[in-house]
Amino acid sequence: MNNVYAIVKNESVINVIMWEGEPDWAPDKGEAIRVPDGVGIGWGYANGQFTAPPEPELTPDELAAKNLLTAQAAYENASNKITALNEQIQDDDFDGTTEVTVKAELAAWTNYRKDLRAYIKNSDGNQPLPTAPPEVLN
Repeated sequence: MNNVYAIVKNESVINVIMWEGEPDWAPDKGEAIRVPDGVGIGWGYANGQFTAPPEPELTPDELAAKNLLTAQAAYENASNKITALNEQIQDDDFDGTTEVTVKAELAAWTNYRKDLRAYIKNSDGNQPLPTAPPEVLN
């Protein structure tokens, strides 16, 4: 019978082994606990439950790349929002709102998109991302 066990010491998995031998075996340090698939070194164990370790922090370069990708996606979202607001103005569709409110929202999203464009053009994802305008509920 194949059994996978975690060697747990101080509520932390310090090793994972496959044990086919005597059922009364115990490690020199810690305790052996049968584990489900996926549990590995670095996992926590408390109150009968395994918990995954926290995700490692991103390096500055990884964070910068992630920020630039986020900015690209936000730029596309802002463009879609601007298109929808322009169509709302062109269609004279102000049901539940006012033209002034829609134009103010359009200006806010346009300024946000300009900030995103400058952020992307600068290619420095180490800087904080521009802040999106608040969603206006009509």
